[in-house]
Amino acid sequence: MRINLDKLESTFSKQLSPVWLLAGDEPLLIQEAADTIRQYAQKQGFVDREVFHAERQFEWNELLQAGDSMSLFAEQKILDLRMAEAKPGRDGSAAIVEYCKDPSPDNLLLITAGKMEASARNSAWVKAIDAVGVVVQVWPVKAAQLPQWVGRRLQQQGVRANPEAVQVICDRVE
Repeated sequence: MRINLDKLESTFSKQLSPVWLLAGDEPLLIQEAADTIRQYAQKQGFVDREVFHAERQFEWNELLQAGDSMSLFAEQKILDLRMAEAKPGRDGSAAIVEYCKDPSPDNLLLITAGKMEASARNSAWVKAIDAVGVVVQVWPVKAAQLPQWVGRRLQQQGVRANPEAVQVICDRVE
């Protein structure tokens, strides 16, 4: 299932998907979305977490082995896979497709990645995630939307700012 970032929390009411992909060119938004998923998963009993950094020499079998292995105390765990780019390569793509064929109910795979090119959106690994989980493409905040976005963020933090103050902030960070 593919959703927009603003629909993230409403998907939790249906079911906690076993696989999540957060990709985009806005690291802050991706980090916050990942934090939201991890917090919700922890409330559902996913207390353990293993973090994997998929870099050049990453052994993709480690991810598959972690997905297959049971904890000593049989606790549910989050497999937190972090990729700098949304390009896992041939081995990574094969491993993700293999994982998605039969995801364990005791694991939640959370993949965070950088910007996803159009070609990657139609790749086998993204389609495999889409079939069993949730794909969230995180888009940059557009300049025209920035004042409303900053205003909402300030309100969430309990800060009241008039439109002129919000505009000054936007002018400085745009």
